[in-house]
Amino acid sequence: MIGEQLIIGFKQDKAYLTPEKPLSFAQLSWSSTIDSFEADAFWTIEVLDFDPLQMKL
Repeated sequence: MIGEQLIIGFKQDKAYLTPEKPLSFAQLSWSSTIDSFEADAFWTIEVLDFDPLQMKL
């Protein structure tokens, strides 16, 4: 998984790694000034570290 690129989709106050199960910003413990996105947005990220036991990027 390290080195792979992932696309994260954002709709309003939800983040989508898969279309079926969004995560709210509160679930992500996102310490950002962004409360929600007015229009759909997409970020491409590269995985730099992965903990398979905890399933955390």
